[in-house]
Amino acid sequence: MPRPPYGPQSTPQPIRPDFASRLLTHLRTTFASPELEYTEPPQGITGGFDTLTYSLALGGGTEDICGPLILRVFRTEHPSAVLKCAERVRFESVIQNNIGRLGYPAPRVRHTWTDAEIIGAPFLLMERLPGHIMLDLFFRPSRVWLRLPDLLAEAHARLHSLEGAELERAVQASGLPPEAVRPADRAELAVRIERASLGGLRAGMRWLLANEPQDPRSPSICHGDFHPLNVLVDKGTVSGVIDWTYTRIADPAYDVGATIALFGQGPIDLPGFVQSAAGLFRRWIIRRYYDAYRRVRALDENSVRYYEALRCLGFLVEAGEHRQGLLGVIDMPEKPTAFGAPRTVRGIVARFREITGVELALPSQTVKVR
Repeated sequence: MPRPPYGPQSTPQPIRPDFASRLLTHLRTTFASPELEYTEPPQGITGGFDTLTYSLALGGGTEDICGPLILRVFRTEHPSAVLKCAERVRFESVIQNNIGRLGYPAPRVRHTWTDAEIIGAPFLLMERLPGHIMLDLFFRPSRVWLRLPDLLAEAHARLHSLEGAELERAVQASGLPPEAVRPADRAELAVRIERASLGGLRAGMRWLLANEPQDPRSPSICHGDFHPLNVLVDKGTVSGVIDWTYTRIADPAYDVGATIALFGQGPIDLPGFVQSAAGLFRRWIIRRYYDAYRRVRALDENSVRYYEALRCLGFLVEAGEHRQGLLGVIDMPEKPTAFGAPRTVRGIVARFREITGVELALPSQTVKVR
């Protein structure tokens, strides 16, 4: 059974029509490998809203650039975005390579480029890990099917067991600010709520500020976007974890709450008559994942629910910004949203209310005719 579209996705388009040849020329020069060639030319992979992703393979050059690879290109629709994307390239490279050194299956970055000179946008080139996206495996029968939530939980708990201080030192040594791996969700959301005039979400922010958990004694490395679309499975084991954009050093509950929110509220594009069944299926997966995680590591349940609510408010802020953009209240956000559909918004509002007792609301979608 093929999986339905889940969450933010897009169909990749080359930054420049000749990007493949330009990239190859650049790599031949950079790695002093004039015989370097594609053994597999770049092929687009369905990916996220703010990156384009391609698979490729290289041969005929030095060992550190040959083999199966992934090209991750950071979208820069506006020239002002290049600097921000360049910092993301540096950040993800530092994070992935250092987490890999700690023995965790993050793809090693082989090469980065932080301006738009070569192919029209900053990019990184990293090893292609074996395996299938975990979410795909939920929609096909296999011997590992019943164990998928457990595999997700075990891989997540393993990440949280790594030494966060070593990663912090590596980030600082790279020249990135230490704040790059410190959570700033509440402050950022508060600013965005006011900027977009989302008055119906202010009560949610007040609840979050009044109920903030105590800091954990041992903050951990948190992925920040840990869900089955970012986990690879090969031969019954987790072979890789991808997309480290939101990595932070924080309470493990911060990460587990985010995972529950992402998997529970991410929209699934299915006909209405099967939405209820899909919802039951998702709740079963979340419960199995959560129980399996707690068998490995202890968690404060109230903290997990708090951080789930925090991420849900983030989804609503994103959806609200797009509504206000359509209404002309603010400029339309550059990044599309996966959470703007009315049915999705209703589900997130209901879950936030269930956790907090607070009712939230977004502006009406009706665009006034002037």
